[in-house]
Amino acid sequence: MTNYQTPSKVILMMTDTDNTTYRPSYEQMEWLFKKYPHKTLREWASEWGLSHERVRQLREQLNVPPRGSFNKEIAEEIIEYIRSGKGTVSTARTYENYPSVGKRKFLSWCKEHSDLREKLEEALEFVEFQKKHPTHKKCQITGETLPISEFYKDRNSPDGYGSRSKEAVKSMVKSYYDKRPMVTEPTVEEKNCASIPEIGPLPASEFGVSTKATTGLQTYCKKFQSEYQKLKGQDNAFDIAKGKTLDYYLEQGYTLSNT
Repeated sequence: MTNYQTPSKVILMMTDTDNTTYRPSYEQMEWLFKKYPHKTLREWASEWGLSHERVRQLREQLNVPPRGSFNKEIAEEIIEYIRSGKGTVSTARTYENYPSVGKRKFLSWCKEHSDLREKLEEALEFVEFQKKHPTHKKCQITGETLPISEFYKDRNSPDGYGSRSKEAVKSMVKSYYDKRPMVTEPTVEEKNCASIPEIGPLPASEFGVSTKATTGLQTYCKKFQSEYQKLKGQDNAFDIAKGKTLDYYLEQGYTLSNT
């Protein structure tokens, strides 16, 4: 038994096993046609015990547009869905709530109605702008949607930001280092300081110890870290600390490397 709730009453439609079929009034048919516009003539015919052709005639008599005929409300809902970024003109999910409407029919509607075409163009432009200037973004690792400030910048990305949030990156890096074997003493006698590679290798004694680094030494030399800590929070702190560290080692007799 199929149960439909109309504004005035409940219509009970009996299936074949009930041996009796209740047919709605014309008023109720019109309401049902409009309430469920995507149901096929065959489905209505089966429920009401009528022929497919008779249901078609009833729709026509009641001035109910054929299934899949132009529907501005549906077209605008589809455009809004596209504007939200949840789907595109080509993705199937954009039309999944409208069985009688697909990409081809939707685009034909937009072609025939200039106001819809303009709305679609505006929606597509808005989506493109949002891609390049997002305010929020979904983290590829956690699935969380976060403010764009929670992502590191990435000039190789279409929107200029990485796909992983800062916290996710930090967690991944920590996990990576936690799994690495502990280095109890330096494995090299000298290495380059990442802040002044132009000086060339410095003695291992110029670096702090790092049990997680493969060399057993920190990335930056002690002198640079000392200068940087004094300037931390200032604009161009890294560049200023680099300059002072470079001057220090040049005064110590080091020369600029050719590499």
